[in-house]
Amino acid sequence: MTPSLIFLFLIFLISPPPSESDNPAYPPPLTKANLHEADGSHYVHINVGTPPQRQSVIVDTGSFQTAFPCSDCKSCGAKFDAPFDDHASTTGQEVMCPACHGRGTCEDDHCVFSQSYAEGSSWKAIQFMDVVRLGALPLDNFVFGCQVEEQGLFEKQKIDGIMGLVDYEGSIVRAMTRATRMFSLCLTPTGGTFSIGGMPASTTMEAPMVFASVESAGGDAASYYSLKVEDIRIGDTSLKETSPRLLAVLNRGKRVIVDSGTTDTYLPVGVDKALGFDIKSQERDFTKEEFDNLPALVFVFDGGSEFRVPPSNYMEPGASLGRFTSRLYFDEHEGAVLGANALLFNEVFFDATEGGRIGFAPSSCM
Repeated sequence: MTPSLIFLFLIFLISPPPSESDNPAYPPPLTKANLHEADGSHYVHINVGTPPQRQSVIVDTGSFQTAFPCSDCKSCGAKFDAPFDDHASTTGQEVMCPACHGRGTCEDDHCVFSQSYAEGSSWKAIQFMDVVRLGALPLDNFVFGCQVEEQGLFEKQKIDGIMGLVDYEGSIVRAMTRATRMFSLCLTPTGGTFSIGGMPASTTMEAPMVFASVESAGGDAASYYSLKVEDIRIGDTSLKETSPRLLAVLNRGKRVIVDSGTTDTYLPVGVDKALGFDIKSQERDFTKEEFDNLPALVFVFDGGSEFRVPPSNYMEPGASLGRFTSRLYFDEHEGAVLGANALLFNEVFFDATEGGRIGFAPSSCM
């Protein structure tokens, strides 16, 4: 071996391994956690209190509050984990009136807050403060909801609770330092990965990440990761060309929100007809050739970046081979929801630091 080759070999041996993130604009993640799936929702395990008690919570980029059942809940259904025993934690304490946080209000000397959902489910909780461990990241004195009431889907679901990931007062994202308010979700039909505090390495991605700026629409839209859309295409058909009116409807209200807590994807009434998409949301047979010829749904965001939703994401397999159901719904009056099915097999990076933007890159989510 020549001296020059020996030198290069030594450099190879002593060179440090590449950092987890190879994007100079972002640090590597502080920690990672595995995601799981149940009842159409993706969830992560967190440890709460001292000694730690495990809770399973839906990872929800469409809300900002964290809550799960506590031992005093009488109407909470059977869950994966035992209710959090707030009396057993040596580091926890109830938040007392009048020092309620965020949207908490005083009710019978307790700081209470609640959440209701469009399909009719709801929960009510008392504010509690304790250490929450997200992966290897401890968040001291984090205020969450000790649920004392559940109704609808929350009562029936096996997942314990919910963890809102929108950058808003009281969210777990706000509990991170300003420089590390970022995370990435990579969803699969059975689970995925959750990277917290930085960007995963590009070696996990199958194409370069493209970015779209988060729009601040004010009002309730402040609770969403909202994106402005320049166009939607199905095959060669463009919504911008066929119906500028519907494109304007798409960018009203909440605009297009990226919502990992919603199972399916929802678009405005009439978009399917404008784009010539005639597959109804009912189970039917497809030959392999028919399925292979289904078009991708392409979102073109403000600035020109594109996000592709293939038919393997929006078509749900049925109980028998060759039967599928479309999980694209065209019933919104304004705005749209990119649900978990649209996000499958993509590294979706949420940068909640100054400015705010979302990145998309296809990935195997390994």
